[in-house]
Amino acid sequence: HADARMAHEAALGLPLNRNSLPALLQALMLPARRRREVEDVLLHRLADLHASCVRDAIGWLLLAARPLSTCRLLAVLACLPQVPLFQCLVEERHLPDWSPGRDEDTQRAQRWQELVTAARRTLSDEPRPELVRYLLTRSAEDETFARRHARLLRAVVQRADVRPDSDLIPHFARLAHRISEDSVARLAQLLVELRQRLQGQPRDQVGSLLEEWKNRSADLRMRIYQMENELSP
Repeated sequence: HADARMAHEAALGLPLNRNSLPALLQALMLPARRRREVEDVLLHRLADLHASCVRDAIGWLLLAARPLSTCRLLAVLACLPQVPLFQCLVEERHLPDWSPGRDEDTQRAQRWQELVTAARRTLSDEPRPELVRYLLTRSAEDETFARRHARLLRAVVQRADVRPDSDLIPHFARLAHRISEDSVARLAQLLVELRQRLQGQPRDQVGSLLEEWKNRSADLRMRIYQMENELSP
């Protein structure tokens, strides 16, 4: 709308559901002469999107007729709930009504890869606690998953919230109580790498947890020692 206040009020009052989602995404993604403050409101609204609607958002982006601006695409994906975003675009658990592996439409397959690349970048740059917990839990329980997503998991753990009051280190500890030694070793590798960038209490917490794991068995003790020595200056 030409009137700034009218456009701002319209953005604030837009209901957020499956019916309004296409209009919101179109306003954010397609070239338009809109005000930055209105765009900020729409992005803020998008951050409240229910996890069950992420699949719908991906479906709209996949079928959008015009080329997508990388900058706008990253801004949109950064607002979406991260676990369903990962599941849909990276893990490919909840795909739209289309399989990228069987589709003959080259243009749509290219768009899919564009979305996957943008999602990986968004998730690794600013991971939220729920994504970190999800990736750690799945990796601890599933070796195939751990191998497939090892690079993203390392990036996510390195950028995770490690303040003393965060849940990251306690989550590592909880996982270790119910998994095999091989799985504990995978977690230990992440912690050894993480400790390199930590200081103060978080570093001490990681060190204490690693020492606790070393006491589980002589084999695990040796494996963790080897990890630590490989990263020693």
